Amino acid sequence: MVFCSKCGEENNDSAVYCQKCGNKLKPEEKEEDFSLIDIKAIIKGIIAFVCSLILITIPLFEVYSNSLGVSLFIYGFSLFIIQLSHFIGGLFAGLNSKRKYLSGMLNGAIIGIIIGIPMSLIMINLSPMSRYILIELWLRFCIAGLIGGLVGVFINKTIHKS
Repeated sequence: MVFCSKCGEENNDSAVYCQKCGNKLKPEEKEEDFSLIDIKAIIKGIIAFVCSLILITIPLFEVYSNSLGVSLFIYGFSLFIIQLSHFIGGLFAGLNSKRKYLSGMLNGAIIGIIIGIPMSLIMINLSPMSRYILIELWLRFCIAGLIGGLVGVFINKTIHKS
């Protein structure tokens, strides 16, 4: 037996509407929204990544253009800048991800995946370290994008509270 949520009347299991008040007994099953990956949000995030990377690294090239080798400090600082740029790219993807946390995280992580591979290869070539850290660098960039996407959705939800 199915009970009406409005009046409490007992109805047959096959009933769609309450026999006493006419209230719909079984809510329509919603189709799952599988549109979590938003291409426009990812493109905006990639543009934000490129812009932030350019704006942050131009001063670096000016300062370090005369140095012959890449010191460990410069390598570490470059790694931080690239991770920050992944975070910013994820942040912009999250801001444009329809206020869904999973969507923001996925879109931010996709930015980390897409841009993380070439950035990891660049960092490996600059580094005196082993090539085995390629996966670690790639994961760092993916996580930075994912966290940026999460923060972007949080900011979007905070700004547009309904």
